[in-house]
Amino acid sequence: MSNNIVIIGGGVMGETMTSSLISAQTYKPSEITIVDLHLPRLKDLHRRLKINVSSDISIVAEANTIIVAVKPQDSQVVLELLGKSITKQSLLISIMAGVSLSTLKKHTKHSRTVRSMPNTPAQLQEGMTVWIATNQVSVKQKNDVRKIFASFGKQLEVKKEDLINVATAISGSGPAYVFAFSEYLIDAGQKLGLTKEQSTLLVKQTLRGSALLLDQSEDDAVTLRKKVTSKKGTTDAALKVFRSERIGLRVYKGIKAAYLRAKELSQIF
Repeated sequence: MSNNIVIIGGGVMGETMTSSLISAQTYKPSEITIVDLHLPRLKDLHRRLKINVSSDISIVAEANTIIVAVKPQDSQVVLELLGKSITKQSLLISIMAGVSLSTLKKHTKHSRTVRSMPNTPAQLQEGMTVWIATNQVSVKQKNDVRKIFASFGKQLEVKKEDLINVATAISGSGPAYVFAFSEYLIDAGQKLGLTKEQSTLLVKQTLRGSALLLDQSEDDAVTLRKKVTSKKGTTDAALKVFRSERIGLRVYKGIKAAYLRAKELSQIF
C-alpha cells in the first residue's frame, strides 16, 4: 500500500482505526499521523501508539490518504480547511455519518473521495464498514480502501449512495439494537428469578454463541431458527408471542425510521 496516512480526529474511532491499522500491519506507526486540536490527547496517542501527531491540518499536503473522523457537526470547517491543502491525487475517506459525497466535494473541491459507515465493533477488529467511492477513485486506491477497512473487520463496497443510509440503519445503528435486545433478555431473566449477574452471563454467552453460529454455519438465519424451534415447545411458545405482537413489523418500522433519519441528516450536513 502507499504509505503516509493522515487521520483527522483523535477520538474513539480515530484511535480504533489507528490501532487496527498497526495491528494488521497495514501501516507502520511511522507512516500514520493523527491531527487533532486537543494537545493532551495527541500527547497520549503518541506515547501509547508511537505514531506521529499534529495540530496543523495542512499536514495533509504530505499524505497519500486522508481519513476524516470528526463529528458531522464539525465537518464544514474541517473540510474547508482540508480542501486548502489536500493534493489532487490524494484519497479522501470520510467516516462521518450523514455527510454525502456531494457535501465532501462542495467543501473540499476534491474528487477522489470515499464515503463510509463503520460501526463500533471495529474497536475489537470485528466491525462492518460499508462504503462508496466516486468515479475518480482509482482501482489501486479502492484496493487500499479495502485493506484499510479490512484492518478492523469486514467491508462492503456499494454502488448507490442511498445504500449508505440503509447501512447506517442496519449495521451502523445495529449494535445498539443488539444491546437493547440484550437489556430486554436480561430484564426478563431477572423478573423470572435470576440474579442480574446470572442473567447477564446467560445473555452474553447466548448472543456470542449464536452470532458465531450464524457466521460460521452454512445455514441461514431462518433455517437456524427452525432447528431450535420444536413444535409446541418452549421456543415455539415465545416465538408465537413475538409473532402475535408483530415484532418483525415493529423492527422494520424502527429500521425504516433510522434510514429516513440518515437521509434527513445527509440533507443537513
